[in-house]
Amino acid sequence: MKFTLKSFHYTVFLFFILVKMTAQPKVVSTYDSLIAESYQKDQQIRVELDSLLANENRSNQELVDHFAKAEKIDLDNQRIVLPILDQYIAKEIKLTDVSLAQLYYIIQHADGKIQSKYASFITTLFDKELISNQEFAWFSDRLAVRKNNFITSLLFTTLVCLDTHFYSSLIHVQLIP
Repeated sequence: MKFTLKSFHYTVFLFFILVKMTAQPKVVSTYDSLIAESYQKDQQIRVELDSLLANENRSNQELVDHFAKAEKIDLDNQRIVLPILDQYIAKEIKLTDVSLAQLYYIIQHADGKIQSKYASFITTLFDKELISNQEFAWFSDRLAVRKNNFITSLLFTTLVCLDTHFYSSLIHVQLIP
């Protein structure tokens, strides 16, 4: 086999491509996978609940059992993903935008204490347009009601649902501390 300048350049070219490929961060990490799995569980139980609520032949016990199951899934999801979110916030790990958006629902279905703790994270998701105005309004409503601030909640939702980013940001700063 003859070694030429052309083959040398080709070898160097392949070497740099290989190095570049191996240096690329993984698009989906284990953390992203755990968040995706938790999100799927979160949404699946809610689809089941919606179906059960629409079924007039359901028993009250079925409904009670499904709500209890949803609460358990929510708590399990929080135990899994909130430590991951804490690492992300501390800039110890990176997460995809998809994972960040999925975290919204885990926090949305948490209690008021957890929602308050991560309210600034939810605001960041909104500012980065990773969640919609409507999703941000739902979260802000839920949090405001839990803080016994229903009037602020009602005004904020009405204005945010106008789908005007400028107004929703302005109202958020003025009405929700």
